[in-house]
Amino acid sequence: MPLHGVSFTSASEGTVAGNSGTILRTTDGGSHWDIQRSGTTAHLWDVSFSDANNGTAVGEGGTIINTTDGGTHWVTQESGTPNTFYDVFFTDANNGTAVGDLGMIRRRIDAGGAQLTLASAASVKGAFAINLPLTGPSGVEDRSGGSNKKYTVVMTFNQNIVSVGSASSTCGAVQSIVIDSADAHRVKVNLVNVAHGCNESTIIVTADNISDDQGNVLDSASVGMGLLLGDVNGDRVVNQSDYHEAQMNKGQKADQQNFRSDVTADSHITSSDIQFIRQQQGTSLP
Repeated sequence: MPLHGVSFTSASEGTVAGNSGTILRTTDGGSHWDIQRSGTTAHLWDVSFSDANNGTAVGEGGTIINTTDGGTHWVTQESGTPNTFYDVFFTDANNGTAVGDLGMIRRRIDAGGAQLTLASAASVKGAFAINLPLTGPSGVEDRSGGSNKKYTVVMTFNQNIVSVGSASSTCGAVQSIVIDSADAHRVKVNLVNVAHGCNESTIIVTADNISDDQGNVLDSASVGMGLLLGDVNGDRVVNQSDYHEAQMNKGQKADQQNFRSDVTADSHITSSDIQFIRQQQGTSLP
């Protein structure tokens, strides 16, 4: 994976950014690097941290993402341009400049406290999460919802959430909205009755009237979940590649590397998963 931009705030703490929204962070001078969830699939061309917590990355299509907690949460910001940014530099948490195509310059001055924003989202079943990017093509959920057709979309915000007014889904019904007691940045929207008739479509899940512990209120936040049952490799079409990948994992217990092959979501990859994928061959997402 090509990497383009790097920013170190000390001899031990640094961040690099690259293609497909890749962000890596080290706290030991580069001996070990941890993958961070950027919330974008856009190519990132540069990153700048003014201190250990406050950083900004920029890239293609006018992409700007910001963090105030060392990259634990990245938030997409409005740039007002479709042009690509290639360089960014911040002198402190609130003052910085980004430059890009066609002589474009964007400057942020004394931005003040962070506004409440959706940072990332995922479709979660048990211990396994499928990333749902906030920009570009939707993430692809390939697993069955079981007898009750249940799915959980987890929205992660840049601030601690204290309340959510309501939530809705373009398919199925919202059973409950839960603020994660272990991490108040996270809101779980639990869906039921997500019918197989919604397969091959992007389901939009929306939370409304979200309030944080800083007094900010976000009117709404939405994320798309592409539902394509059996799409093990997430390429938006179910074909022999998905079938063969699941065959290779047959007999294994689901883990972080193979869980997409467990399309029946019963924690084991069996002949039932293989048959399920075979039945779905030829289906696709736009």
